[in-house]
Amino acid sequence: EPAMSVDRALALVGEDAFELVREHLPGIVQRLLPLLHLIEREYRVGMAIGELERRAGRIDSGAGEIQAAPTE
Repeated sequence: EPAMSVDRALALVGEDAFELVREHLPGIVQRLLPLLHLIEREYRVGMAIGELERRAGRIDSGAGEIQAAPTE
């Protein structure tokens, strides 16, 4: 199955279609890592990027729950 684009994943998450994104998370994480590293270097917010890298290799479509971002 072709890789899902980050834009498509964001659109689906915006529609609460988390299950359609779940199986694509490892590839999405890999594409976002360079940006996340830059954000961490610039803003030093303490993101656990190394842990994210490790977990992205183990994301399973049946593992855990994806929660919607809280809305205000």
